[in-house]
This record gives sequence, structure tokens and C-alpha cells, in this order.
Amino acid sequence: MIHRRKEVIMVTDTYYGSAGKRMAESVLEEHRETVNHKAKDSVFIDLFGKPEYLIQLYRVLHPEDTVSQMEDLTIVTLENLLLREKYNDLGFMVGNRLMILVEAQSTWSVNIVVRFLLYIADTYSRYIEHNNINLFNSKRAELPVPELYVVYTGNRKNCPEIISLRDDIFRSAGSDIEVRAKVLRSSIPGDILDQYITFTKILDMQIKAAGSTRKAVEETLRICRDEDILREYLRNEEVADIMYTFIDKEKQMKLMLEELREETIAEGMEIGRAKGRKEGREEGRKEGRAEGREEGRAEGREEGRAEGREEGRAEGRDAKAAEIADKLITELGYTAEDACVFAGISVEDYIAYKNSSRES
Repeated sequence: MIHRRKEVIMVTDTYYGSAGKRMAESVLEEHRETVNHKAKDSVFIDLFGKPEYLIQLYRVLHPEDTVSQMEDLTIVTLENLLLREKYNDLGFMVGNRLMILVEAQSTWSVNIVVRFLLYIADTYSRYIEHNNINLFNSKRAELPVPELYVVYTGNRKNCPEIISLRDDIFRSAGSDIEVRAKVLRSSIPGDILDQYITFTKILDMQIKAAGSTRKAVEETLRICRDEDILREYLRNEEVADIMYTFIDKEKQMKLMLEELREETIAEGMEIGRAKGRKEGREEGRKEGRAEGREEGRAEGREEGRAEGREEGRAEGRDAKAAEIADKLITELGYTAEDACVFAGISVEDYIAYKNSSRES
């Protein structure tokens, strides 16, 4: 069981209450040197990383609990060790509840439920190790009960109310493992969750009107303050800095993608020409001996050039897409999932690229 003492401590700018405190300290200590502190948290993580707003969020999700206070909350932030980045997800504990929230913006995918699975497994693994729980003991292991939520702030109208690992990922194949998450698209007008979702929609509208500019940020802040949306929170200058960083990332990403696309085309063409010449000569020799040297060389060269160009372009595109994703992650702080979507490469191919780069 988790025992509480009325105290609050601060660790790496994140507040931790006594409930689950030891687990949080263990996780942070283990990864203190590997977390990338260059990337700023999103507004979602920054807002609900503050106990005065997190307790409001908890009460939205559990209005029946009128006893829990700020000091009963424990925020747990994990790192994705495979890709050396922070999860942009919010995990916190209240009593014996483990609550995990993932923000889904314009990009929607049921694959979010897989992220939940990985996050839960990682969290329980550390909890079991730190609390010396013996899973081979006949006594039932006492673990925090998970609650999973997706905070969807996009405009897609046909989002489901529930996403399911069994139904949405495995489908007809069936599965003995199930993970279900509730999708939150709205809340009671005026509560903290409703204010946050409204804030994101105002920001989206301003970006559509003024582009990814600082003017869009300034207008968003003005409107929200005038309409009493997250007013106290948005008075903090650091929040504007987070939003400016987001806007700057958008600009840098567009410039980077355009530049790398041009390089990809040029390099792909060159690889294609080289492969075409080599394969054309080899194929031409083989066919030329059978059907006539001159005719075979001509046909072989032509087919080889075509096949070589196509294969070369494909290889060049894949390599450059991986480079684009890597730059978005390491230089701009994007999550691997978002970076790979923008770059047009799967996370699996990106990881394979990273592994091959290390081996070479």
C-alpha cells in the first residue's frame, strides 16, 4: 500500500507529493543524466505540471473525491530510452490511482493506445523494482490502478469515445491483452479542462489567420485573457516563451523539410544514375552475349538505368526521411511519432536507421 505524509518536495522543477514519492524519486534519479533538458515541455505538460492546476484536472475527472489535496498528487514523467526523448504524456498518481493523459492535437491515430501500453509497462516495472515487490510470491501484488485518457484538441468529428488495443489495433486477430482509454473532447464549460481545450482551438484559429507567427501567439494570449481563459496561468511570461518556441519550431521545420527535400531529390538522382550505369553494364553484358553484343548492351543499359534510378531514388528518400526525423527530434524537440509523420517514415524504419548509423 502507499502511505501518505503531508509534505511537498520539488524535483527538477516538478512538484511531488508524498503519495508515490519514492517511485518518482527513483525514476528521476535513474534518468537524471539522460533526459534532454533542451526541449521545452508543451503547454499541456507545463500547465498540468503545476499542482494548483493538476488538482483541478483531477477533480474534473473525479468530482466525487472531495478529500484529495495538492500534496496528495505525485507527477511521474518517464523517458523513452529507445529514442532518448521525453514522453510528451502526463502521468500522475493520486492515492492508489495511476492516471495517464496523452494530448492528441491535429494528428489523430489509434496508435496512441500502444503508447499507453508502453507507458504502463514502463511505470509498473519501475514501481515493482523500487518497492521490492516479489511477483513470484503467492501473495497478490498491490499495484496502482490505471486510468487512461486522451485529451483530443483537434477538429476531427468522428473520434471515438473509447480507443481499445484489442478492437482498434488487433481487430479480428483478437488478443489476450486489452488496454482501453477514454477520449476527452470537451468538458463542463469553465473548468480547467474546458479552458485548456478552448485555448488550443483559439491558438489554431490564430495560426490559420496569421500563420506561424508571433502575432498569432500574442493575439491568442490577448483573446484568452479578455475571455478569462487560463488568465492567471497565461500571465506567466514563460508560457509565452513556450508558445514562441512552438512557433519557431514550426518555421524551422518547414525550412528544414524544404531544404532536405531538395537534397533528397538531387542525391536520389545521383544514386540512381550510378546504379543505373553499373547495373546497366552488367545486365547489358549478360543479355548481349545471348542476343547480340550491341543490342544487348543497349537494352541492358536502358533497363538498368530505369531500375537503378528508381531504386536509387527510393534509397535516397528513405535515408533523407530518417535524417529529417532525426533533426526534428534532436534539434527541435519533436516526439519521434510526430517527427516520423512529418518526415514520411515509420518509427520502425527510423529506429533501424539509427541502429545502422551506430553500427557504421
